[in-house]
Amino acid sequence: MPNTLTVPACLLATALLFQPGLSMAKTDTAIIYVAPTGNDSGDGCAAHPYLTLARSQTAVRAVNANKDVTVMLGDGAYDLSQPLIFPAADGGHGAHTVILHATPRTAPLLSG
Repeated sequence: MPNTLTVPACLLATALLFQPGLSMAKTDTAIIYVAPTGNDSGDGCAAHPYLTLARSQTAVRAVNANKDVTVMLGDGAYDLSQPLIFPAADGGHGAHTVILHATPRTAPLLSG
């Protein structure tokens, strides 16, 4: 039986804040959306979210050196075929941050 983790939105955001020294003034933030109904060929916007967390990691790495990044996880189960690992490349660089959040009123489930 796979391990299952349900993470409340506030804990997910707190636990996955990769860069200390969060700036309260966010003016240039990239927002990347992921949903169990998404498509990794999409562009990661709200209307065309990515399907997998792995694809969102690639998108984060493309912009996290120059801006803050927020990854919004849509409601539903995310089946992981391998461990989800967040190396330094997934965090903010310099004064930038990377935060994972559940979209409002949702409960993403990471399972694998």
